[in-house]
Amino acid sequence: MKIMPKLLTAFGTIAVICGVVGYIGIRGINTMSSAAAEVNRVRLPSLVGLSGIESGAISIRAGNCALCVESLSDERRRAIYAAIDDSWKTLEKGWELYEPLPQTQEEAAKWKELLPVFEEWKTIAVAMRATLEKWQAARAAGDGTADGLYKMAMTQFDQI
Repeated sequence: MKIMPKLLTAFGTIAVICGVVGYIGIRGINTMSSAAAEVNRVRLPSLVGLSGIESGAISIRAGNCALCVESLSDERRRAIYAAIDDSWKTLEKGWELYEPLPQTQEEAAKWKELLPVFEEWKTIAVAMRATLEKWQAARAAGDGTADGLYKMAMTQFDQI
């Protein structure tokens, strides 16, 4: 057999192999591209939203805990109330970002489980703030209900 047909067969085989490898590579790139687009469009914003919810909730809890300190100055107490208000805004922004995004079935089931628990947590956190405000007013007025209000606030704190 002459060398020309051998060379053409060899180069043809190599060309076919390169074509197959190229096709597999392009298909892999397209798959990775669509996965990266989903991460960019859905998963990353989900993480940002959930992070906002978490940091807001932690800050609200920490602020409520700090308000239980009897020796706080009025100025410091006002600053903590302002920080708690900002934390509620952070939590709400995270919620607004996360809630409308598409979810996996497992994620949707967990979210559905979280909703009533979160509503209960939110109710207790708001009630605790009201109790702390009443406690502070009772302490300032020298009212005898201050101790009972403080105990109520600590019970609420244990629940958030």
